[in-house]
Amino acid sequence: MRKPCSPVTDSLRAIVLGYILFFIAGYESTTEFARWCDRWWRSRHPFTPEQSKPNSKWFDLLRGAWPRKPCSRELLDDFPTLARAYENPLWTVLSWPSRSVDLAELFVRRVRVNGECLLPFTCKGMESLCGYPDWTRLAYLVALLRTRAPEYALHRLWLSKHFSSYVLLVCLVKPCCACSSHLYRHLHTLYLLGALGAVDYWPGHLQSFHEALEERELLWEALAENNWFSTWDVQSVTMLWRLQLEPQLRALLKARFAKGQSDCPRGLQRRVQTIINQHQKAVIELVT
Repeated sequence: MRKPCSPVTDSLRAIVLGYILFFIAGYESTTEFARWCDRWWRSRHPFTPEQSKPNSKWFDLLRGAWPRKPCSRELLDDFPTLARAYENPLWTVLSWPSRSVDLAELFVRRVRVNGECLLPFTCKGMESLCGYPDWTRLAYLVALLRTRAPEYALHRLWLSKHFSSYVLLVCLVKPCCACSSHLYRHLHTLYLLGALGAVDYWPGHLQSFHEALEERELLWEALAENNWFSTWDVQSVTMLWRLQLEPQLRALLKARFAKGQSDCPRGLQRRVQTIINQHQKAVIELVT
């Protein structure tokens, strides 16, 4: 497996993978999580003596230190979700030098969504790529923003309007909800270097980033109070994403609320579920 060239990216990847494992374990306490990891390791290596305190490497993982072999190799063997996340192209895209326009263009030309390349531009094609905010697809969005080729100008324009909201919603669901500040800082560095070009409403500092997250949480809570959804999951994030993408939908819902109709329209529910199904079935690959 190829490692990214940037130690900062390596650390971000370790944090994301650490929290994926944390959520797989199903504990709220980091200490219980570390004990669970120790039990997993002893199941692999029965002669490992049990210690009174959990191994510190599991706490270090949540802070960005990926374990050394053989532990790292066995984690990827036993947890396919981790292996897929480890190989996500985001780590490569984020590790490019700030002015690597050629690398971005070569990468984007290799992207296929359900067998189709990203040219020519269509809103439908972009919405297929961005069906709902999904951290595993961030690589393709960041790469598009980093291109400067004229044939991708409309892609960049579409993304410049929606990328901020996409990232914010990604940061409200697992695993990035647990490490949102780390992801923001990395993307913000690229933004300050001009690598992402123009991005509308990008939070200018960490405090404004957290304020923007809170605004979306308040909207979520308002809709949850009216039984639109009950947990932060794919369905709720997809609904918030559609409200961002479609001003006419926001106007329609505002009019409904003004009339005292606060329930979620069934047509919107069906539409959101269709989008989720299409997103999850979509095949995105990099051709050679």
